[in-house]
Amino acid sequence: MYAMKWSYFLAILCTLTLLSCNLIPKKEKKQQILDEEWQKIATNEVEEPPLFENCSTTTEAALERCFQRTITNHIKSYLESQNLAVTESINDTVWVPILITKEAEVLIKEMKVPASIQQQIPNFATLLGESIKTLPPVKPAHTRGTEVSTQYRLPIIISIEQR
Repeated sequence: MYAMKWSYFLAILCTLTLLSCNLIPKKEKKQQILDEEWQKIATNEVEEPPLFENCSTTTEAALERCFQRTITNHIKSYLESQNLAVTESINDTVWVPILITKEAEVLIKEMKVPASIQQQIPNFATLLGESIKTLPPVKPAHTRGTEVSTQYRLPIIISIEQR
């Protein structure tokens, strides 16, 4: 009787031990799951997009448009102030990946500058970076009352006539 109870106990203990190895996430997996969930929150469930002071509309869609328009207009104005001279007219679009951190920093992620622009304006990426540094202060996006980082991919149309 004692041997039988002992063998049941060992069988259950072995089964639980084998199963628990797969049920408990490893540390790396826990961090990966946490990162994935934060990414979902940061990109899919933003309740309030990042805000510039000049954006005071009430709907989320209007706030989003105002935010994007403010960045686009600022970059356009900055580039126009640089008096760029080109040998051939440029009419192209640059997709600028912008990250607004939960600390309210605006950063340009790595981007690909079209060859037509890169050949005539080799410092184009630097100019974009400088224009982003001069943006007015921005408030980060919010989700569930928490500041979160968000990423946008904004189209910037570059149209410069030959001089």
